[in-house]
Amino acid sequence: MSAAASAHVAAALRSGIGAPADVAAFAARTAAFDAVVLDAVAEGFDTVVSLGAGLDDRAGRLPLPPSLCWLDIDRPEVLATRSASAVAHQPFLEALDVTDGPALADLLRRFLGRGSHRALVLSEGLLPYLTTSEVEALARVLLAAPGFARWAVSWCTPPVTAAVRALFDCHGEGFGCDDPRATFEAMGFRVVSQLPFLDPSGGLLVLEPATASPVHHAL
Repeated sequence: MSAAASAHVAAALRSGIGAPADVAAFAARTAAFDAVVLDAVAEGFDTVVSLGAGLDDRAGRLPLPPSLCWLDIDRPEVLATRSASAVAHQPFLEALDVTDGPALADLLRRFLGRGSHRALVLSEGLLPYLTTSEVEALARVLLAAPGFARWAVSWCTPPVTAAVRALFDCHGEGFGCDDPRATFEAMGFRVVSQLPFLDPSGGLLVLEPATASPVHHAL
């Protein structure tokens, strides 16, 4: 982890001291994804795509170069609640259901195929709302996308996934895993870094296509 990313994470974690466990866990997750973005930018990544971005303001909150291209993707009803803000780095917004594989593949071909050389994809808090087959289909779309180089995902165990889905009245069984490394390796990725959150029931994985040349990263 770069010095800038380390300082950012340390500050975020200090701010969570004394907070309820769930609030502290969200702070840890946010800080970890921030660090992934900052490190990718430092390595020369020129594009970030956030899947299921929700109300996230990371593009406007982090110190990013003006040349960085940022795309937030979420359902139309979610993005409709976002309003333009006076930030230095304004992301592109695309209303799309990420489980619509053909539509997502077409969007990524158009967006990444116009000059992106290295794209980082973020899936923060998204996967529990998807089924296992939907996550596997998403993985195939990303691996086929031009310029795709890295995927940062938050994962959780099946019991946590079930609790999240029950809380938000989601039907059916969602994606959860007890062995995230093996799960994503089976989808065609290799794990280049892994970071637990505040308990062993979830964490962050940074993945790259298994066919890429090995590059090791330490969070």
